[in-house]
Amino acid sequence: MIFSPANGLFNPFKSKYNVPEDIAKSVLKREQGRCIITGCADPDALTVAWLIPPLFVKHLYHVRGNREYTRYSEITKPGNAITLRKDLEDAFLDGAFGIDVDEDYRLVMFRDIGPAGHTLKGLNVKAYFRSPDVEAQRTGPEDIFLRAQLVNCIYVNFHGGDINAQWTPGMIREKEDELGLSPRSDFRRPRKNKRWEDELAQIVHELHYGRPFGDHDDNSDTEYDSEVYSDSERGGGGRNEGDSSSNESNLDK
Repeated sequence: MIFSPANGLFNPFKSKYNVPEDIAKSVLKREQGRCIITGCADPDALTVAWLIPPLFVKHLYHVRGNREYTRYSEITKPGNAITLRKDLEDAFLDGAFGIDVDEDYRLVMFRDIGPAGHTLKGLNVKAYFRSPDVEAQRTGPEDIFLRAQLVNCIYVNFHGGDINAQWTPGMIREKEDELGLSPRSDFRRPRKNKRWEDELAQIVHELHYGRPFGDHDDNSDTEYDSEVYSDSERGGGGRNEGDSSSNESNLDK
């Protein structure tokens, strides 16, 4: 799996996932001593946990909008941590649930976590810190780390936990380049492009956008003017600019 501090394999290294005291105090103050998931205010029932443990900074590479964080020290900060109930910590770190920033901070449950998760279930349950009656009073963590944690949930629960178990890093980078999702790309293939039809392409989509590749309309197509680009316009395939052959049309539509 991408990371799972709650998993027994990681327990000998648990201290590496602890939030430093100064950061924990800052997070508790920011969130006014309440769990951002449930609103619990019992100090004995609360803890502070990382959204993305700094050891795993590389996993921010795939998150939409990230061109900033590349080093451990850069994400060792309050914006990458949250206050939550202790009885939710292991399930949260193990990818059992997350917060979907792009769906109005809706809680997404990926598996049953027992009685502790009873109040989290439902189609439109929002994280407490984004509830209408308290939203204006709280800032919460940075969205990019919430998105990255949700991406981890997707991998842990739907793809066996580790993309590299089936595909090499070189294959993944090549697919990102092909789809226009790498940092070197200045446009992205529209979803109707046939290049999105294979399994790896759809997994890379989930990594990049933090949501499953499905039949729904994908508003990410508006990120770039991707519909108007062809391979010839980008210098690919060796075709002339004026070539409007059916082969090119079939490839990019």
